[in-house]
Amino acid sequence: MADFKVIISTNEIAGQIAAMLNRQNKLQRKHSMLTIVQSPATYFVEVVGSVVVGCTALLCTHHSKVSKSFHTSVSPYYRGRGIGKKLMSATLNNCTTPFIYGTIRADNVASLALVYSVGFKPIKKTFIKNHYIITVGRSI
Repeated sequence: MADFKVIISTNEIAGQIAAMLNRQNKLQRKHSMLTIVQSPATYFVEVVGSVVVGCTALLCTHHSKVSKSFHTSVSPYYRGRGIGKKLMSATLNNCTTPFIYGTIRADNVASLALVYSVGFKPIKKTFIKNHYIITVGRSI
């Protein structure tokens, strides 16, 4: 059987994820390599060469029946190639709870279209500061 070696370090992957999230998403909190590495989440990444071009995170709590999907992002040049859907499918396939949810800014049309395409449904809409947040969820 083949043996595969990854030539990019965990810290480099985490740093690239943090940079992508800070650059592309309108998050209130800025991330760093350390905040990603110390997260209890499992990150799924798409790598081209040694560059992270897409990511998503899954937080499964063993004492709960609910998991959270978050930090889904694809670099602009790689959008429209099915990477987001592939990452979301990996998240759903690795979810160990019967329900998964996420929160998305209402103005993030691409992310909403992505989660709806993999079976998430809107649960509620909340106004926070100067924008709406849509909570989406689905059964596994």
